Amino acid sequence: MPASSVTCPFCGLLCDDLVVGLRDGRARVEAAGCARAVALFPAPPQGQARVDGSPATWPQAARAAATLLAQARQPLIAGLGCDIAGQRAAVMLAERVDAALDPMDSTAQQRNPFPFQDSGWMSTTLSELRNRADVVVLAGTLGAYQPRLVERCLAPTLSSPFGELHRRIIAIGSALLRPAAWPAGADLANIIDLPNLHLAEAFGLLRARLAGQRLDATALHGVALERFDALLETMHSARYGVLIWSAAELDFPHADLAVRAMAELVRELNTRTRWSVLPLGGGDGGTSAAQVCTWLAGYPPRLRFVNGMAQSDPLQRGADTLLAAGEADALLWISAFDPARTPPPARCPRIVLGRADLRLDPAPDVFIPVAVPGVQAPGMLSRMDQVVTLPLMAPAPADLPTVAEVLARITQELGHAAAA
Repeated sequence: MPASSVTCPFCGLLCDDLVVGLRDGRARVEAAGCARAVALFPAPPQGQARVDGSPATWPQAARAAATLLAQARQPLIAGLGCDIAGQRAAVMLAERVDAALDPMDSTAQQRNPFPFQDSGWMSTTLSELRNRADVVVLAGTLGAYQPRLVERCLAPTLSSPFGELHRRIIAIGSALLRPAAWPAGADLANIIDLPNLHLAEAFGLLRARLAGQRLDATALHGVALERFDALLETMHSARYGVLIWSAAELDFPHADLAVRAMAELVRELNTRTRWSVLPLGGGDGGTSAAQVCTWLAGYPPRLRFVNGMAQSDPLQRGADTLLAAGEADALLWISAFDPARTPPPARCPRIVLGRADLRLDPAPDVFIPVAVPGVQAPGMLSRMDQVVTLPLMAPAPADLPTVAEVLARITQELGHAAAA
């Protein structure tokens, strides 16, 4: 009998309406899933732990991992692609071995905290976006990492408990923003095809025009100022507007300045109407990792422990930086959701906790296959808008340990490894 109302753990939306069946020991999406969910739910029900390429039981592999961590001076625990229980166990292990902590998408997500810390912003939720937003600005994104964003939150046919809602969509950014990508009947008020690299200039221009400033230029990178004026008029007429971006897709130098310009435009629009921002992201447990680190250590990622005390250094504590500089002498990589999210290159010993089909080449020093949260083991994850934590079911239970169980076993074995 298929399980209904299953929460999908494979992106930050955490869609909770999937129907999932079981076939040949693997979960299969039967209704409501996107292409990503269809591809990732059928995780292998079995896996082989390995130490130095040789088969081992997972407790034996956990002991080998503990030995490597005990010998390291600066361990790095990265990836953090797991549920909340696994992330809590990772933070506690990091405190025990004085490790640095860095989620797999932190390079992208660091583009958001700096503007937020400097001046704050007015944010909203997915529910408010779906039910209230009559004007939506998509800045440099079409929600590529959230495949059902349009279907669940932006489609013009969605019903609202607050009366009839006619939604207008504004798209500013790279060439992927095309009307053909939208469902039939979508009202695209304006599309400005502009490289994402110039988003900061575009939103700075909009702020200037909103303030009534005269500009000598007649165009911005080939886009006439009249287009921006028409766009601003649409934004100004909104009853409830939402500006959306994805930090992962703002992949250019000083992208945080574009985020700052967006947030400041929204703040200024709020003197005349109502607007909010909604940053996209949170896949592979990213939102949960940020929240768990803050709960337990007092700082969001990136951080490190020194003598059991947490220190925050987002500019210097990235996994790529530590590994490239040779500062990390042991890497523990956690990736329980997506087999394509493999550890970065490293010259130090590597310990990998991942789903059984994780694509590893070359093989790590220690590999322990773990259950996929939301598919093979229950758990909890925080949604990307940070207002709700959703339970994960286990429609295809597997005889594999969870990330939390493996990390607890490694922590337990540390005493034996230190005494050896």
